[in-house]
Amino acid sequence: MSTSATTVNEHEAIAETVRRYVEGGRSGRGDDMRAAFHPDATIFGYIGDELFSGPIQKLFDWNDQNGQAAGLQSRLASIDIAGTITTARLELDD
Repeated sequence: MSTSATTVNEHEAIAETVRRYVEGGRSGRGDDMRAAFHPDATIFGYIGDELFSGPIQKLFDWNDQNGQAAGLQSRLASIDIAGTITTARLELDD
């Protein structure tokens, strides 16, 4: 793992992007999390037992319809940068 200034700056930028996503969940406004995603992003996962997938706008709409999660607690457990690929592990609890 590199500890260069570039890697540190990338790490901070990724952490800020994740923070925007979490803040959008807390506020219940899709527009607050929009900056965390590429406009052409897609989402794939589950809400309970139901598959939730499609264009990222679907997440923004869901967030708007379901309201704020003011008590949402988050912890950015890890960020791993390998070339042009990054993975981030975010732990959430409400």
